[in-house]
Amino acid sequence: MKTIEVKESAIQRAILDNLTWRGILCWRSQAIPVPIRRGRAILGLRRVDPQLIGMPDIMMLHLGRFVGIEVKSLRGRQRLEQTDWQAKIQRAGGRYILARSWDDVEKYLKDEIMLVLPPGTLIARDGTVVTL
Repeated sequence: MKTIEVKESAIQRAILDNLTWRGILCWRSQAIPVPIRRGRAILGLRRVDPQLIGMPDIMMLHLGRFVGIEVKSLRGRQRLEQTDWQAKIQRAGGRYILARSWDDVEKYLKDEIMLVLPPGTLIARDGTVVTL
């Protein structure tokens, strides 16, 4: 049986949509050249800040903690700059997820909530804490 390869852009969209639906602060980050314009004409491209190369595709704040999410397809591999960013984020006390699907992010969210919340406590979709 042939496995269908899902594009990273589709995985990113699914993750952003799911996080937004749950009311979690998240944003897409993309280190791309910025066009230099004069009127409608594009004169050239401003280079990307070298310090931004390799930063995670998606960032979020969850339960007061910074989380970087690097999205990869099933066969995708992290580049050296991406593993450097992973180490920087983790050294600073943040979390890092290498996500190949929404399931990887959802597992992180479930695991993290279980570590933080006392038993019998839930966080509602609107962010309020509910004790059972």
